Amino acid sequence: MGLPGENFVKNANVTRIPQIHIHAELIPDHVCDELLSAAYDAAAAYMEQPGVREKYERWLAEKEARAASAPAH
Repeated sequence: MGLPGENFVKNANVTRIPQIHIHAELIPDHVCDELLSAAYDAAAAYMEQPGVREKYERWLAEKEARAASAPAH
């Protein structure tokens, strides 16, 4: 079981585009703060939708169970 939207592009016919290199060290702190704030607000709003938090909790429990049963490296 995956998270919502996880299979969105599976088997999609995707056109390759050139790589984009972002130099994060050149982004001013205030711009990073604004981007982070917007991303946080969007994620928080998404988690408040009916069923999303419950589905996430199930996914997390399954992930932790798999990690606990995986052989140590």
